[in-house]
Amino acid sequence: MPIGTLVTSGDLFDFLGLTTEQQSLADDLAGLVEALLLQQCGRGPERPFQAAQPGRVEIHDGTGNPLLWLDYRVDTLTSVLLGQNPSTPDETLNVSDPAVLVWGVGSPRIARVDGRRFGCLDRPRYIQVTYDAQADAPAEASLAVLRVTAAVRRQRGSEDAKSERMGAYSADLAAVAQDDPVWQMAVAGLGRWR
Repeated sequence: MPIGTLVTSGDLFDFLGLTTEQQSLADDLAGLVEALLLQQCGRGPERPFQAAQPGRVEIHDGTGNPLLWLDYRVDTLTSVLLGQNPSTPDETLNVSDPAVLVWGVGSPRIARVDGRRFGCLDRPRYIQVTYDAQADAPAEASLAVLRVTAAVRRQRGSEDAKSERMGAYSADLAAVAQDDPVWQMAVAGLGRWR
């Protein structure tokens, strides 16, 4: 069972050597730790780390320029539709014509090179892009979540872990994460992961 997107309940159970009755609280704690990692990496809940995602559809506002940044790195670009209603688009861009669009595998950026732009700036819900997104769940992120979760549990003590409320952990998370070298390397590397 996934806790967030980086760590499963089974991973946590094995890493911490938990008993069954301690599992639920540890899962909740790992969820808080993962949320802290996302925050420190400049990601919100709308753009979590994830496995490869085929057929991802994103809808963006018009950019007013020839560049568009997607949420994840592209593996295969399938379609780009412009207009308020994707079922009857104002324009359908040919994604395989390098005289119209330029994009690269492993990059979240697509560019119009036909002298036009992706609609007027802030035109709401104007661009619909369908693509296969590359995996975006680096191993160092999972390890950082496991290490900080384990450190907070050890620091708080596991003897009262069955009854203690999650609020008691929140003050410890940032301090423990700050001291963990794997966490610091993950944040430094993942903050640039785009």
